[in-house]
Amino acid sequence: MVGFSLLRFEIWRPFIVGVGSLIFFLGFLSGVKPFVPKSLSYENILRCYPELANPSWGPKLDLTQIKRQMDDKFATNHSYVQYRQVEFHDPSQKYIKANPNLGESPLSKGVGQRRMIISMQVGPTDKIETAPLSLKVEIADEKGEFVEVKNSRRTQPRPDEIANVLRGMVVDHDQSTYLDVKVDGQTLLSTSEDGVPRILTLRDSNRVLRCESAKELGVFCSCSKKNEK
Repeated sequence: MVGFSLLRFEIWRPFIVGVGSLIFFLGFLSGVKPFVPKSLSYENILRCYPELANPSWGPKLDLTQIKRQMDDKFATNHSYVQYRQVEFHDPSQKYIKANPNLGESPLSKGVGQRRMIISMQVGPTDKIETAPLSLKVEIADEKGEFVEVKNSRRTQPRPDEIANVLRGMVVDHDQSTYLDVKVDGQTLLSTSEDGVPRILTLRDSNRVLRCESAKELGVFCSCSKKNEK
C-alpha cells in the first residue's frame, strides 16, 4: 500500500512542482511595479529641469500637467499678458457662422463676427513691468474682412473694460500668450488656445526648456543649456 502511494506521488510530482512554481512566480510579480517607459521629451525635461520630475508621467505627456508642475515647483511672482485675441459674436444679432473649409482666408470669418485684440506695446528700451497694453475691437464685414470698430481702442485697459467687451457675447475662440515671472528668477512664456496650453517655454540664465503640442504627434520637449557641448 505504501509503495502504491509513493508511486502515485511520483506520477503527480511534476504537476505539483509546476503549480507551486507558478504560484511563487505570480506572488513575486504581484510585488513588482510595472515598468513604464519614458519618452525622449521626458528625458529632455529632466536634463533641463530635474525639479520637474514626476514618476507618474508615462510616455504620453500632457502640456496641462507639465504647466501645473512648473507652477507648483516655481511660484509665480507676476504674470503679464503679452498678447490675447478673442473671437466672439453677439447672439442677439444676425451671424453667419464661419466656414472651416476655407482655412485662413478672410472669408472664413463669419459676417458679424468680432474679435478683441490685447497686445503689449514693448519698445526697444521698455521694461516688461511698465510696458503699456493696447486694446482694440474689430468686426467682420460682408467680405469677411475685419475692420476696427470706431472708438474701441483703449490704452492700459482696465479689467472691467475688457469684461464689458465680452459681456453677453458668445466666445468662439480665445488665444493668449502670458509671461510669468517666477520668484526664483525663471520666466515661463505660455501660449494657450481656449484655455488649453499649446506652447511652454521655461527659462533661466542657463537653461531653456520648450514643450510644444504637435497635435497628432503629441507633446515634444527640447532642452538647451549654455556651455553644453
